[in-house]
Amino acid sequence: MLQRLAAVAAFLVLVPTVGLAQEAAYAKAGVSRAELDVQGVKCVEEARGVRPRNPAYTPPYTPNAYAAAGTAFAVGVMQGIAEGKARNAYIDACMRDQGYGRVTLTPDEQASLKAAKSPAARDAWFDAFLAKDLTSRVQVALTPKVPPIAAAVAEPYAIGGLRIDPATIAVAPGAVEAKQSLLTAQAGHRRTAVLKQDFRVSGPLDIRAEAGAVFHQVSYASGPRGAFSGDTQWCGPVRNNSVRGRISMPNCIWATFDGYQAAAPAGARLWLQGDGAPAGPPATIRDATLALEESDQDLIGPMELKLRLARLTKAGAMLEAIASRDGETVEVWSGFVTLDGGQGALPFWGKRLRLTRVGDLVTATLEEGDGRGWLDLAPESTGR
Repeated sequence: MLQRLAAVAAFLVLVPTVGLAQEAAYAKAGVSRAELDVQGVKCVEEARGVRPRNPAYTPPYTPNAYAAAGTAFAVGVMQGIAEGKARNAYIDACMRDQGYGRVTLTPDEQASLKAAKSPAARDAWFDAFLAKDLTSRVQVALTPKVPPIAAAVAEPYAIGGLRIDPATIAVAPGAVEAKQSLLTAQAGHRRTAVLKQDFRVSGPLDIRAEAGAVFHQVSYASGPRGAFSGDTQWCGPVRNNSVRGRISMPNCIWATFDGYQAAAPAGARLWLQGDGAPAGPPATIRDATLALEESDQDLIGPMELKLRLARLTKAGAMLEAIASRDGETVEVWSGFVTLDGGQGALPFWGKRLRLTRVGDLVTATLEEGDGRGWLDLAPESTGR
């Protein structure tokens, strides 16, 4: 019974449309209800435990192939709402990958489905619905509303929106205490690009990114997939051109199947987005194109990076990476390293940062690494 209910939840959803609830059903030409049940249950089960990005923890660590899709729907007043949206996004992506489109029902179809009160009547309704020629409607449902975004390149020493210069890494020569730096380094931006045409975010207040603005690429995925996953974003200045005054704010833009999403991340600067979640619900844009001309040069300029010992606990050390430029700072990453017997290590791509604790002090040394980076810490090691 629970499995059957899970299947119904998978292929019958409520789609918000202009403030109303409009029913839609997953469908695939030539597929029976039994086959749809099997695929629906599989996607629902895989979606269990998917967590959205949230200010309470760093970007999600998960082996699930579609989990990054949930980041585009991860804003909610309550955590339960955000998690529900993340799961729905996962199910959507999972079903689309298997060729199932989310087909909007006609008014007559909605009325007849509503009239089917018993489980047997609803099964009969779905059998009749799937027996229709749904080819064109499924194709429409499988057509994305905006072009995909190319995935950021997974490369050593790249995290978020910056790339650390390994040749400049300098480890603190002695023991440090909480709030002091374990190491410093120079860093540049992962990729930068110039916006080729205005990108309008909102009409009433004329909120838009203007042609000529410089954006930088950001990804917190250890293996970015791009496309509509939301794991690759472009961040830069978005201007409010209303009568209230021209104010530029940092925004990040990413592609989802249903449109671009744009939001102002918490703690971001115009020159860098950090690991903060969106500060408010993202705007959805379908009538604009994010046209960027990428540059081989860093169009924004260098930053200084400090890896600090944020605090010590009985179990280990909480670390935070802070980028600074022109007197401003951005938190790039934070994570927890377990110190077993006073010893622990942080993956550092080509290196490994060995930490040794004595009382309230920690010393750091660099040793050869195994290629893993900061985002490859196990979930239980985040310390959140």
